[in-house]
Amino acid sequence: MSYALNLKIKLLSPAVNGSNDFAFKNLNTTFRPVFADPEKTLNIMFTHTGIPAKYSENMNRTKY
Repeated sequence: MSYALNLKIKLLSPAVNGSNDFAFKNLNTTFRPVFADPEKTLNIMFTHTGIPAKYSENMNRTKY
């Protein structure tokens, strides 16, 4: 996609489950075509819609 748009694309993923979070360690990266304008960047941030693993165990015991 960065080559098609000729833009630098920066992918961001929050460390929802701490710094050892798989998505945090593997999705935070930048793609830059050789001739892309270095001052133009498209930032894409991934978010998590599920309950973080460290809280899901407690949620099973909670009554609503």
